Amino acid sequence: MNMAHKLLIILIVIIVIIAFACFFFIKFDVCEKVYNLFLDVANRGNITYGNAVDKYGNEYLIEFSDVNAIDISTGEEVVITEEINDAIIEKQIFYNGEIRDLKDNKIYFIVDKVGTSSTLSSFKDVEDYQVIFDLNTYDLESDPYSKARYWPDFITVQTEDPLEPRILIHDIEELEFLVGENVIVQDIIFSDYYTSQEYKEILFYLN
Repeated sequence: MNMAHKLLIILIVIIVIIAFACFFFIKFDVCEKVYNLFLDVANRGNITYGNAVDKYGNEYLIEFSDVNAIDISTGEEVVITEEINDAIIEKQIFYNGEIRDLKDNKIYFIVDKVGTSSTLSSFKDVEDYQVIFDLNTYDLESDPYSKARYWPDFITVQTEDPLEPRILIHDIEELEFLVGENVIVQDIIFSDYYTSQEYKEILFYLN
């Protein structure tokens, strides 16, 4: 094999590697993730640490940072302290459809479309099927006086105004106003970054 053939093979290998790298960066949004990570680090203020204990008595060291935010009630910039490490999303799916019935502490939901986000453009038509959310399997109670790091499950409703706080649902009867309405449902399972405790949320978006 002469030198020209070796150079040609090396060139082809380099092109394949570059093409694969470009595919990887585009497919997994690597540039955007790196940029968002840079912004996240740049926006962090004073970093502090605090101790937390789970319901089994295990102790964890939690990282906090000061973050600039806008108070939606006044429009003024304020500094808030929040955890650096967000909860991990274990499962997430979006449904578009109709709440058909509320019975026996269960939500009977007819799925018309399935999506990857709450925006309508992300949804795809599917053959209609029923999803049942059994609220008997949701722990909606939390002890406000407990010092244990424990997350209850959540059922919330986001109004048409995204700046308004979500409505926290405590009882299935509070969802009566949504029966027969076309809504988007976000069915999500989180796990705590530190304790690995899983907790669930059902979030209804009004169209």
